Amino acid sequence: MKRPGFLAVATCLALAACAAGRPLHPVEQLDERTAVTRRWMAAPLVLAPETGVAATTNPDWLHLGLVEVNRQGAYTQYLGLVAWRGGEAASTSLAIPLPASLKVLLPGDEVTLAAAADGSQLAGDARKSPLAAPFGVLDVRWYAVDAAMVARLGRGGVRAVELPAAGGVTATFVPWDAEDGPGQRALAEFAASLTAPP
Repeated sequence: MKRPGFLAVATCLALAACAAGRPLHPVEQLDERTAVTRRWMAAPLVLAPETGVAATTNPDWLHLGLVEVNRQGAYTQYLGLVAWRGGEAASTSLAIPLPASLKVLLPGDEVTLAAAADGSQLAGDARKSPLAAPFGVLDVRWYAVDAAMVARLGRGGVRAVELPAAGGVTATFVPWDAEDGPGQRALAEFAASLTAPP
């Protein structure tokens, strides 16, 4: 089984260390051209494959994050997923599409999310956001959530994400950092400060 390269692991460690020493308040960006305001999680939740599921058909890492889009008082929320590769595989041109639906495991619960048809148009470019992967991006997909789902994610934290993989197998990705790591803390802070009431 091929594991992410040293550079990818070092990059994630550096990101986690930077995030550990700073407040993780949501990051707000105004698109002056469209007057759309986006509020992002301050740091992504970094997910790594459980032992034994990494393969050439799966990403090495996932970045999970939330964004709230404010279009002149109309609020929508999205869960963004960025699939990426590290190390030698980062230079590959192989595109691995993320699925149209995914399962998110919460403490004592699970939820299936469907891809949002308008997600990439409204949520913006994840590559230029706090969700951005350091290199080797394979795919970006947005999933529809609402304020109540954001509150659930923030209260319990994400325990795992399941993606369909090659041959009908399910690839399970688990948080790479600790329960109180920057990604889980950013998720909780984002949910607590949600503009739209749940």
